[in-house]
Amino acid sequence: MFIGRFRLFVLCLGTALVAGLGHASTITYSDPNAWASATTGTSEITFEGIAPPGSFTNEGTSTGLTIDGTQFIGQLTASTYMLNVTDQLYAPPYFNWNEPATLESPIYNLPADPTFVPYIHVVLPSNTTAFAALLGTVSPNSLSYEVTLSDGETFTVGTSARPTLTFFGVTTDDPITYANFTLLNPGTFSGSYGILTNFQVGTSDQSGGGSGQTPEACTLILIGSGLVALRAFRNHLPAFG
Repeated sequence: MFIGRFRLFVLCLGTALVAGLGHASTITYSDPNAWASATTGTSEITFEGIAPPGSFTNEGTSTGLTIDGTQFIGQLTASTYMLNVTDQLYAPPYFNWNEPATLESPIYNLPADPTFVPYIHVVLPSNTTAFAALLGTVSPNSLSYEVTLSDGETFTVGTSARPTLTFFGVTTDDPITYANFTLLNPGTFSGSYGILTNFQVGTSDQSGGGSGQTPEACTLILIGSGLVALRAFRNHLPAFG
């Protein structure tokens, strides 16, 4: 029985060592309360007050829009840009998402370079290990996003019909330098674009257990088997004196 426990202990120890050499632990959230519980030092960008009431502002440049150290760039093709901040009262009901203002992604109108997929490139402040946003799509509603992190990890996020925005959050062990938000499968829909608002950044606090995580089974086995192995080892030590 001791040999079996020892083998399991070695297997779990090896698994833990391999995991420790892999990618940083990244957790995604669809529940804003769970993300908030796993994050500290958060700040939020609502884009409110940038666009005149009932109108929009054009932020489609290579430097885009920077607010509180977070930079938003709407990349339309490899060399052209498109990004708007739009007040909720503009062109109803398309921008009425029950939020004061939204960030509008480049429009999917078969750009000059048909091989290029438009997206919002978000450059995050230094040492950011958590971010979150509310997402939606127009023409049509309910398209999905591909969110790509600076370390190459990608996540697919489905959205809902207007006026419901979808929450997406991330925490990770290592800093994230940027995130790209790209609409998936816009198909032949002329004028499809994405909506992003209430962008939050912060510091991951995964160790606090705010997301309701519990120790993995292997972790418990490592602890329990380690104690058993230690006791067995002590019992087999030769007596001195």
